[in-house]
Amino acid sequence: MENQGTPNQDNSNQVFSQQFRQLQQLPNSTAVLVLGIISLPVCFCYFLMGIPGFVLSIISLSMASKAKKIYEVNPSLYTPGSYNNLKAGRVCAIIGLVLNSILLITVIIVFVMVASTGVAIESILHDMHVR
Repeated sequence: MENQGTPNQDNSNQVFSQQFRQLQQLPNSTAVLVLGIISLPVCFCYFLMGIPGFVLSIISLSMASKAKKIYEVNPSLYTPGSYNNLKAGRVCAIIGLVLNSILLITVIIVFVMVASTGVAIESILHDMHVR
Protein backbone atom coordinates (compact mmCIF):
# COMPACT_ATOMS: atom_id res chain seq x y z
CA MET A 1 0.00 0.00 0.00
CA GLU A 2 1.41 3.39 -0.99
CA ASN A 3 1.92 5.97 1.65
CA GLN A 4 0.09 9.06 0.47
CA GLY A 5 0.42 12.43 2.13
CA THR A 6 -2.35 14.32 3.77
CA PRO A 7 -4.54 16.57 1.58
CA ASN A 8 -2.76 19.63 3.00
CA GLN A 9 0.63 18.26 1.95
CA ASP A 10 -0.60 17.40 -1.54
CA ASN A 11 -2.09 20.88 -1.94
CA SER A 12 1.10 22.61 -0.76
CA ASN A 13 3.19 20.42 -3.09
CA GLN A 14 0.98 21.42 -6.02
CA VAL A 15 1.24 25.10 -5.15
CA PHE A 16 5.01 24.79 -4.81
CA SER A 17 5.37 22.96 -8.11
CA GLN A 18 3.17 25.51 -9.88
CA GLN A 19 5.24 28.35 -8.50
CA PHE A 20 8.46 26.58 -9.40
CA ARG A 21 7.30 25.91 -12.97
CA GLN A 22 6.37 29.55 -13.46
CA LEU A 23 9.88 30.79 -12.68
CA GLN A 24 11.85 31.46 -15.80
CA GLN A 25 15.38 32.36 -16.78
CA LEU A 26 16.20 36.03 -16.90
CA PRO A 27 16.64 37.05 -20.56
CA ASN A 28 20.28 37.09 -21.67
CA SER A 29 21.65 36.21 -18.22
CA THR A 30 23.73 33.37 -19.65
CA ALA A 31 24.88 35.50 -22.59
CA VAL A 32 25.99 38.25 -20.20
CA LEU A 33 27.97 35.72 -18.18
CA VAL A 34 29.61 34.19 -21.27
CA LEU A 35 30.55 37.55 -22.80
CA GLY A 36 31.86 38.81 -19.46
CA ILE A 37 34.01 35.73 -18.99
CA ILE A 38 35.34 35.81 -22.57
CA SER A 39 36.32 39.47 -22.20
CA LEU A 40 38.80 38.54 -19.46
CA PRO A 41 41.25 36.23 -21.30
CA VAL A 42 41.00 38.30 -24.47
CA CYS A 43 42.79 41.14 -22.68
CA PHE A 44 45.90 38.96 -22.54
CA CYS A 45 46.00 38.67 -26.35
CA TYR A 46 48.29 41.63 -26.95
CA PHE A 47 48.19 41.31 -30.72
CA LEU A 48 44.46 42.16 -30.55
CA MET A 49 45.31 45.36 -28.62
CA GLY A 50 42.38 45.03 -26.22
CA ILE A 51 39.76 46.08 -28.74
CA PRO A 52 37.70 42.83 -28.92
CA GLY A 53 37.64 42.47 -25.13
CA PHE A 54 36.65 46.11 -24.78
CA VAL A 55 33.75 45.61 -27.21
CA LEU A 56 32.65 42.36 -25.54
CA SER A 57 32.65 44.06 -22.15
CA ILE A 58 30.54 46.95 -23.37
CA ILE A 59 28.04 44.60 -25.03
CA SER A 60 27.85 42.50 -21.87
CA LEU A 61 27.28 45.54 -19.66
CA SER A 62 24.59 46.84 -21.98
CA MET A 63 22.77 43.50 -21.98
CA ALA A 64 23.15 43.27 -18.19
CA SER A 65 21.62 46.70 -17.73
CA LYS A 66 18.56 45.80 -19.81
CA ALA A 67 18.12 42.44 -18.04
CA LYS A 68 18.47 44.06 -14.61
CA LYS A 69 15.71 46.54 -15.45
CA ILE A 70 13.48 43.64 -16.49
CA TYR A 71 14.29 41.81 -13.25
CA GLU A 72 13.58 44.83 -11.07
CA VAL A 73 10.06 45.16 -12.51
CA ASN A 74 9.02 41.74 -11.19
CA PRO A 75 11.78 39.69 -9.51
CA SER A 76 9.41 36.91 -8.46
CA LEU A 77 9.10 35.74 -12.09
CA TYR A 78 12.77 34.81 -12.47
CA THR A 79 15.00 32.17 -10.95
CA PRO A 80 17.59 33.29 -8.43
CA GLY A 81 20.25 31.41 -10.39
CA SER A 82 19.67 33.47 -13.52
CA TYR A 83 19.97 36.68 -11.52
CA ASN A 84 23.20 35.39 -9.96
CA ASN A 85 24.51 34.64 -13.47
CA LEU A 86 23.63 38.19 -14.45
CA LYS A 87 25.50 39.66 -11.47
CA ALA A 88 28.56 37.46 -12.06
CA GLY A 89 28.61 38.33 -15.76
CA ARG A 90 28.34 42.01 -14.95
CA VAL A 91 31.28 41.80 -12.53
CA CYS A 92 33.38 39.92 -15.11
CA ALA A 93 32.47 42.50 -17.75
CA ILE A 94 33.50 45.38 -15.49
CA ILE A 95 36.84 43.72 -14.72
CA GLY A 96 37.30 42.93 -18.41
CA LEU A 97 36.48 46.53 -19.34
CA VAL A 98 39.07 47.87 -16.90
CA LEU A 99 41.79 45.44 -18.00
CA ASN A 100 41.10 45.93 -21.70
CA SER A 101 41.01 49.71 -21.26
CA ILE A 102 44.40 49.62 -19.54
CA LEU A 103 45.79 47.48 -22.36
CA LEU A 104 44.33 49.74 -25.04
CA ILE A 105 45.72 52.87 -23.37
CA THR A 106 49.12 51.18 -22.98
CA VAL A 107 49.19 50.21 -26.66
CA ILE A 108 48.30 53.77 -27.67
CA ILE A 109 51.06 55.19 -25.44
CA VAL A 110 53.61 52.72 -26.86
CA PHE A 111 52.64 53.61 -30.44
CA VAL A 112 52.95 57.32 -29.68
CA MET A 113 56.35 56.81 -28.02
CA VAL A 114 57.62 54.69 -30.90
CA ALA A 115 56.36 57.21 -33.43
CA SER A 116 57.93 60.13 -31.58
CA THR A 117 61.19 58.21 -31.13
CA GLY A 118 61.22 57.36 -34.82
CA VAL A 119 60.94 61.03 -35.71
CA ALA A 120 63.74 61.88 -33.30
CA ILE A 121 65.99 59.20 -34.78
CA GLU A 122 65.29 60.46 -38.30
CA SER A 123 66.19 64.00 -37.31
CA ILE A 124 69.43 62.84 -35.66
CA LEU A 125 70.40 60.81 -38.74
CA HIS A 126 69.52 63.74 -40.96
CA ASP A 127 71.68 66.09 -38.83
CA MET A 128 74.58 63.62 -39.01
CA HIS A 129 74.29 63.42 -42.78
CA VAL A 130 74.21 67.15 -43.22
CA ARG A 131 77.43 67.74 -41.29
